[in-house]
Order: sequence, then structure tokens, then C-alpha cells
Amino acid sequence: MKTALVKLVETDIQDLSGHKLEASDFHALLSPDPVREILGWLNDPKAAQAKLTAQQWEAFCHSCKDKFGFHPMKDGPLRAAEMLGLRQGNWGQVWDRFREAPKRYPNLPGWLRKAKPQDDDL
Repeated sequence: MKTALVKLVETDIQDLSGHKLEASDFHALLSPDPVREILGWLNDPKAAQAKLTAQQWEAFCHSCKDKFGFHPMKDGPLRAAEMLGLRQGNWGQVWDRFREAPKRYPNLPGWLRKAKPQDDDL
């Protein structure tokens, strides 16, 4: 909750009322579009992280773990590209957004190629 305090103060009280606030609600204040943020991070992990405050990075990592089943620091971009390529669960939304504007993410196809399982010639 400490990390979202600034955003919380700026948020309309009506947007917060009517349900019990959870940690994910506070992280969503700092990471409002995790799909876009995953694509931006996967396109250029170092630059994307450098653009975020420590609190935003923490919220991004939490959203990734909670909604997409991976942790950017622990699993890395190759694992994220693998999960994106599989398009399972919430990763389908990420894939759809990528397909809408692939030119926004010129480095992402390279990650997808690296993450693609190799065919074994048995």
C-alpha cells in the first residue's frame, strides 16, 4: 500500500468504494495496463525497467506474477516470450495486443524466435 500512496491520493474515492481493497488494487494504480507494459518490457527489458520508478517496477512484477504466472526478474524475457508464443490464459490478451500493432515492438519477434521450441530430428 505504501508504494501506491501517491496514486491513491489522486484517485477518485468513487473508484475505490464498494469492495474490499486488496494488494492487487493498489498495484493496479501503479501498473494500470499490464498487457502494454509486458509488451514494452519484452521489446526492450532494460529500457522499460529504466523508465519505471522502483514502486512502478514492483507493481509491474506483482502484476506479471499474479496475472501472467511469471516474474520478470526471476524468469526473464526468454520465458516471457515462450509463454507469449503459447498464448495460453491471459497471454492470449498479450498476443492479441501484439498482433494489433507489431511494429511498436520491433524486438519482440527476435525473442519469440529464440523461445520457439526446437524440433528434434529423432
